[in-house]
Amino acid sequence: MNFKKLMMIGFTVAVLASCTTGEKIHNVQVGMTKQQVLDLLGTPDGDAVKGNSEQIQYSNRLTSGWGWDKGDYYVTFENGKVVSYGSGEIRGAGAPVKGVVVF
Repeated sequence: MNFKKLMMIGFTVAVLASCTTGEKIHNVQVGMTKQQVLDLLGTPDGDAVKGNSEQIQYSNRLTSGWGWDKGDYYVTFENGKVVSYGSGEIRGAGAPVKGVVVF
């Protein structure tokens, strides 16, 4: 295999690995706005509002670009700013989805 092919394969793997919610969630920071989170993570699968709090959820998303494990992720806002974020249940490849995180 020539050098150019190896470079293209490496680049493709790197791009795919950077596309997973599980890896992107680590870039969320307390104090970010909802729009900043949406720009980073994309469209959520669900949301819930309770008083001045809102939680968005990303369900059954890949945890990394190197495996097939999937998980549920959440971001909670108060007054439009991130106050907490993280993962819910992480499932191995082929495991059934049991539900989503609610607050």
